[in-house]
Amino acid sequence: MTHGRTAFAGRSATWTKSALRDVRKLPDDVRRRVAAAVVRLVEGGEGDVESIKGASMVYRLRVGDWRVLFERIDEEDGAGTIEIQRAQHRSEAYR
Repeated sequence: MTHGRTAFAGRSATWTKSALRDVRKLPDDVRRRVAAAVVRLVEGGEGDVESIKGASMVYRLRVGDWRVLFERIDEEDGAGTIEIQRAQHRSEAYR
């Protein structure tokens, strides 16, 4: 199920230590594409996003062969955060 643009637009993004470690290991061109995709997601709600089956509020953002796994954290005031948890190749991301 692809989520609407408003579900993620206007949120802030935070990165876990695991996600930062993953991103540091990526080739430079992939690192730039992943960063740009996350910016597009939080600024405009754009991106190929699907929910992860069996996990509440956990999603994946597809960036070519790479997957950015993140959790949507809602706050009472209507704002929210996207916590980036991992950035991995698709062959590793769902293990």
